[in-house]
Amino acid sequence: MRLLLRTWLIILAMIAASPAVADSCADPYLQTVSSPNEAFVLEYVPRKRDCKVEDCWDEPTKTGESKGDPESAFLNLYERQDDGTQTKRWSYALDQWGDPMTLSVGDQGHVLIADQWCDAGLGPEVVTLFSADGEKLESWSLEDIIGPQYLAALHQTSFNMHWRGAIAFDPEAGAFEIEIVRPSDELLFATAQHTSLMLAPGTREFVPRSQSDWSAALELANDRIARLCMARKENLARAASPIKAPPDSDRDDWAIFAAEVVARVTYPEVENAWDQLLFLPEKGHTDYQEDLREFERSLTFLRQQHIPQIFYLISPDIENAANLLGKFLAGEKRADLGKHRFVIVSDEPMATSLTGILSSYGGKSWHVIGLKEPIQPRADREDHDWRGMRACDALERQTSQQIPGS
Repeated sequence: MRLLLRTWLIILAMIAASPAVADSCADPYLQTVSSPNEAFVLEYVPRKRDCKVEDCWDEPTKTGESKGDPESAFLNLYERQDDGTQTKRWSYALDQWGDPMTLSVGDQGHVLIADQWCDAGLGPEVVTLFSADGEKLESWSLEDIIGPQYLAALHQTSFNMHWRGAIAFDPEAGAFEIEIVRPSDELLFATAQHTSLMLAPGTREFVPRSQSDWSAALELANDRIARLCMARKENLARAASPIKAPPDSDRDDWAIFAAEVVARVTYPEVENAWDQLLFLPEKGHTDYQEDLREFERSLTFLRQQHIPQIFYLISPDIENAANLLGKFLAGEKRADLGKHRFVIVSDEPMATSLTGILSSYGGKSWHVIGLKEPIQPRADREDHDWRGMRACDALERQTSQQIPGS
């Protein structure tokens, strides 16, 4: 069991991996970019905000929003004349597209915009191409560009999907270059490596700058998806089997067990209850102080008496955890536990001691789980949705990726 738990910890960490850098949704400000030959200038003008009804924490005159239209953001393309002046070639309202986070203009006046503001990588129009006359030629989703499996292999976050490094026009190739992140378990997005796809306005096809480099990136995507699939299968298998408390005090084993208890043992009659995991390793463990801070942070929710909570008290050193719980409650001015529920993993006599502490502070509802008591599978063991597919369907349906444009 210990080996299984250790394996599950590694898998769990891999699933939870996400970029360490925080997502940012900075307001899109007035900006301009020029074509490499400086024949064209592309301007983005954000929508004008009404600071009387909207939050204008920044200065609209500095952001360029005071220049804009109150109904929509706009793209404006200017063409340089021989005398150095600029003539507006066209203007396009982005009322249906959103605000772009990336702009680029080619030497012949073609325009490429990418990433709708604060929704990066999501939706049917992640990249849009315009002609030199302002005609909207075509839009692509990220899945259209790199394929569903490669997309699933990338780190995803709540707002942004980190997928591209930069977009620029390459005059020698006569195409827009789009940098795509190479799939990796690396947590720091800033250190990620990239591979490049090229979009020629004439063909409107995405092709690799280096086919060997793109093939290597696809192999990385296949490998990461295979490991994610393995993790999902392990998760489903574990959820389908009864579990017991770990026989030793290993912190990692207990942490995984604690997460499973929270998933399996609930009080369904309590509506809108908040789950609070109270987990502690043994005192001598290197993570003890960090876990203690989390333990105390979870206990602070006792102060919100209007919110019923389910506290899961789980520790290989339950006596120390019980002492800390008692000290915390003794220091509370309103330590009424009547609205809360407790799940406790412990054997006698400590179980009676713990329930006595809870009772003395108004506690009325608890469930004690013995160390050798099997905990049954959670009721809902359906596979989690993964881009509309069940576990590993993506891998089974796409055992190999096609090169874009081939």
